Amino acid sequence: MRIKSINSCSENDLWDYIPRDYLVFKGQLFIDFIRINMQAVDEPFLFQTENKLIELNAERKLIAFQNLQLKKLLKPAGLIFHSARCGSTLLCNMLQSTEKCLVIRESGLINKIFADTLIDEDCRKWLYQLVVHFYCLYALKEKKACIIKFTSHSSLNISWFHKPYAKVPWVYLLRKPEDVIHSLTSKPAGWCSNKVLKKSFRLKHEILPYNKLKQIELLLTHQYQMIIDYFQQFKGLIAEYEKLVLSDLEAFNQITRWFNVKPNDDNKRILQCLSFNAKTGEKMCLYPIDVNNQKDNSENQKERALCYEYYQKVCCL
Repeated sequence: MRIKSINSCSENDLWDYIPRDYLVFKGQLFIDFIRINMQAVDEPFLFQTENKLIELNAERKLIAFQNLQLKKLLKPAGLIFHSARCGSTLLCNMLQSTEKCLVIRESGLINKIFADTLIDEDCRKWLYQLVVHFYCLYALKEKKACIIKFTSHSSLNISWFHKPYAKVPWVYLLRKPEDVIHSLTSKPAGWCSNKVLKKSFRLKHEILPYNKLKQIELLLTHQYQMIIDYFQQFKGLIAEYEKLVLSDLEAFNQITRWFNVKPNDDNKRILQCLSFNAKTGEKMCLYPIDVNNQKDNSENQKERALCYEYYQKVCCL
């Protein structure tokens, strides 16, 4: 492990580094940067890329927060919020296949900053924007637009994550609630536990019953309502998984226009993400997220579908 402690550092010294972690020592805030060094940032989660870099013994720099010499903070080209198990990884793959985007996928560091109660609110907000700035700086070096994809449960606190970037276009990707519920009950996500939700996302006890199915349903309802309320204040783009996976790419092109990113004229790589044959237009195989789709067969799941219909009307899909 190669970690250098740096007294003073400018942006030019960190073009090919991204922030990986931070720590407080003797009242001082330090940021741990890790060198990307041409490593592709295309794993489903950013921490997987970071772990790979650590295994490759990538150089790291530990820099005191106050010693960073920064110019104007950069802002991302777009933000992606989403419900769980809705094809957000697919959307990231499609965006990166255009070779015009660098997608930061579910940064654990951003989640840590949001959940940290040991530093004050102003410091958390500044640290969050600083981390995003360095993601954008690396994307700029690669001559790509920086898109930040948040974890699904970040939507429960969308105002905190979006407020510093009120003028940055944002997308919310959703999928039919009955399919999300089936996926989460078949293979629960780690963040669905009461402990994680309470600690990381400040949720009240009354919306966290011990029945797993009911818990997921209430979380989805709460998430959808948060997005509906927020959409009425800060208009974003609502995208549907069911439309995203169609070979006409209409929904995907709408997203790229919203982010002001012009894809390549050749759609071959994008269609390959969808498992379509670029020449014939035929489906080569089912995309994995399609396999577990199940019909709505319970009253609770029907309620989710009604919520979804309301969601469509309010957001003018």
